[in-house]
Amino acid sequence: MLYFSKVKTLLIWTICLSGILFSLPNLIGTEFTPSWLPAPLTVIEDSTANPDLGTDRIDASLIGCVTGFILVVAFMGATYGVFGIFANIALAFNLALTLAALSLLGATVTLPGIAGLLLALGLSIDANILINERIREETRNGAPPVTAMETGFRRTDSTRFDRNMVILITMLILFAVGTETVKGFALTVSLGIVTSIFTSTLLTRWLMAAWFWSHRPKLLPGSHLRHPTAHHPLPFMKGRSIYLAISAALSLASAGLFFAQGQIGQFQTGMLTLGLAAIAMPIYIWFRFGWQFGIGAVVAMLLDGTKTLGFFALTGMPVNMTAMAGLVTIMGYSITNKIIVYDRIRENLGRYPKQPRHELLDLSLHQTLIQTVRTSLALVLVILPLTLFGGEALRQLAVTLLFGVILATSSSIFIAAPVLLFLGDLDLTRSPTNKTDFRAAATAKPEVVPESCSSERLSPEMAAWHRKAGRQKARRTPCRPIPKRSY
Repeated sequence: MLYFSKVKTLLIWTICLSGILFSLPNLIGTEFTPSWLPAPLTVIEDSTANPDLGTDRIDASLIGCVTGFILVVAFMGATYGVFGIFANIALAFNLALTLAALSLLGATVTLPGIAGLLLALGLSIDANILINERIREETRNGAPPVTAMETGFRRTDSTRFDRNMVILITMLILFAVGTETVKGFALTVSLGIVTSIFTSTLLTRWLMAAWFWSHRPKLLPGSHLRHPTAHHPLPFMKGRSIYLAISAALSLASAGLFFAQGQIGQFQTGMLTLGLAAIAMPIYIWFRFGWQFGIGAVVAMLLDGTKTLGFFALTGMPVNMTAMAGLVTIMGYSITNKIIVYDRIRENLGRYPKQPRHELLDLSLHQTLIQTVRTSLALVLVILPLTLFGGEALRQLAVTLLFGVILATSSSIFIAAPVLLFLGDLDLTRSPTNKTDFRAAATAKPEVVPESCSSERLSPEMAAWHRKAGRQKARRTPCRPIPKRSY
């Protein structure tokens, strides 16, 4: 077991054998002779080195990464057809650009770096899922293909931007206070997210536009598919008190179990990382969405974090810096998953300012349910092979992330929005439909779907919400044709 002992400004390598410290010069000779140090020992890091990271472990980890990549590619192709193929092409470019950036920086791709690269690919494919799901939603609401495609990109701009910013903030914290292994993980994820901004927005958009103007289809891929709860929207807000009570009870039990096992000493090593993450990410949500959303993000993040501590206690995982990196990543992903719901709530606040808040939250959750589930499913497909083939070096991180993704998905559906109802009226000044006038959005009338841009009847899910709210079908007016250059 190796230690650093700091004597004034000199670092001396020592080894501990049977409770006796030996300095490095005394290890060079033929005999071990004790060397008593005149200064007290300060342990900076305690770790055990063993030869289990050999070629077999590296090969197994690479197999897990390749398997995860293949699963995501197959999922996108099967779910979104030709648009999924375009997303896979963008994903391949994202991988190439990330590796090129690592090469330019002279970074060595370690096993945590490989895991970070795969996680970055899973997070970047989420942007394409958001775009494709919004295109399908607009198509179900009667928009023609070109309008649906344009709206799919435009309406998800802020969601993708906020998700990327939260992930980058999380990785910046890990890079600032983490060990060298954690820094490699954070750097790889950050580069993957930055490159995805170009591939998911520019490259995917160009491929879709080129395909559309060459084929001129009357229907987009997947336009015949309906929302799974179209005829029976789920009343999420009715059980909000039950959801919050169960979640709070589980979190208290998890925290009690964790600290009862005496792991608080190890937990203190990652307190700085957790503290920075718990402060920085909710502040960003507060700034972008309003104070109610910031508090809602804090509540959901703390509930997810404490349940993860309980998971550590139940599984007996060591609480080291790798575990802390997984926990902070879970906290960041928990916030990004909430952004999908919060961004739709913000949009609907501008569209329907007079709608009762519980109905508006139900509508927003209904509209984003598929997006929330499928973005999480893509990450599960990425992480799951690492838990099976990654070896001990990656299994702890992969299992923690897998548990966190499932946890964050459930809290996005059952916790994030219900918390808002207990905080009073939502802040309408933070629900813009444009970039300049925030208050105009609060009093804006609901969008009217023009006759030439919609079908004769509303989609089943929208018709259900209109009947529930007692609204009549919007008056239809002709719309102007959209020139080719506008796309």
